[in-house]
Amino acid sequence: MSMSLHRLWGVLIVTACGARSQLAEANDSAGGGGDREGGGGDGQGASGGAGGAGGSATKGCHQLVWAGDLPVTVDLPFGNTVESPRLVMTGDGDAGLTFDAITNSVGHTVGSFPIHQPFQAWPPVLGMPDLNLPTPWPFAVTSGDPAFFAFSAADGGGNLVLGQALPGQNGSTVVAFPTGAQGIHFLSRNVGRYLTSQGAETSIDLVGLPALSPDATPTEIGIVGCADRAVATAIPLGGDFLVASAVDSPFDDCADPDLPGPPLYLQTHRVGVDTGATAGSYVMFDDPIVEVSLAPRPGGAWLGVRTANDADFQIRTVDEGTLAISEPIVHFASVSTDARNTLVAAGASFAVAVIVPTPTGSHLAIAVYQDGELWAIDAGGLGVIPTGAPTLVASDDGRSFLAGFMDEATGSTGVTLVRADCLDTPEG
Repeated sequence: MSMSLHRLWGVLIVTACGARSQLAEANDSAGGGGDREGGGGDGQGASGGAGGAGGSATKGCHQLVWAGDLPVTVDLPFGNTVESPRLVMTGDGDAGLTFDAITNSVGHTVGSFPIHQPFQAWPPVLGMPDLNLPTPWPFAVTSGDPAFFAFSAADGGGNLVLGQALPGQNGSTVVAFPTGAQGIHFLSRNVGRYLTSQGAETSIDLVGLPALSPDATPTEIGIVGCADRAVATAIPLGGDFLVASAVDSPFDDCADPDLPGPPLYLQTHRVGVDTGATAGSYVMFDDPIVEVSLAPRPGGAWLGVRTANDADFQIRTVDEGTLAISEPIVHFASVSTDARNTLVAAGASFAVAVIVPTPTGSHLAIAVYQDGELWAIDAGGLGVIPTGAPTLVASDDGRSFLAGFMDEATGSTGVTLVRADCLDTPEG
């Protein structure tokens, strides 16, 4: 059942079946689409999403339905707690879910398990989870070579560690580079080349790697910004990378002795592994920026941003040529300033997942942007208690969305998967 989301009395309220989200305040200047042309699915997944009677089926996404009757939960009995689930597509329709197993003795450990054909029959076939690499700090992941996921981490000796592994396999291919790494903000891959940020929590220090090989020489591109809590992410852009970061001053190398301030500026850079960073544009906000997301679209990128003391997740665009940041196209409004969001490309548009804490528990919602409106579905009836930040990936045709999240209903080490599918609507 597709639903519209309303903010009322500080609680997420779910109403009218099939209606649009009244919280999506869309501008007329939307324009642009996702990074892949929607090929149109056959509408015959396990959700029963075939075209309805009364006319030929259209391929819009004005209604979402949950696949199957129940979510899928996986217990991850590693360490004291498990955090930061991240879905990664690994090729040929398969996916993996990585997670951070945290223990008092080791700190953080990269873990994973495989998900076979998650956009076919539901529930999908899941492989056993296992651990890969311990690290003192949080790490970042992305897609690797076919069937693999890639990760970057910092070891206790200041080395930047780049590796890849098959989901659920203990063995990894790991290469270490002595770059003075202190924590990781992101990792992005573009045709076998990698870009990561190895700075501490206060700085965005970019390193490019031409290959995952012990013979590769890292390019230490340098610091492009800092803040008392810097935020950054990156995606491929042509043969380069687009980096969006939240910093205390735009295009600053942080060489001054003053302590970093709050991240009030959102800035963009084009970064080449061989050519370095080129400054793009910036936008100033009144409150510190706490979330930044990027997803590819023709002619640039979708950009999601949220600031402290604001429950709205703004969606903007970035121009591929000028790297200019647009005004907000839509505000995905929730009911809590503690909401956590994620953004993905969806065919010719984008989709958003949000976990919203409420006085009576928490909610997960998935919304697709279509024809200037957000069409959403809420997981309130699935018996889950989502917490932390959601992770989301889309099918190749942009009509199915796999979400993962930590689930308090299963304890501190359970991760839950759900899938929402676009339902073809009758024409005429």
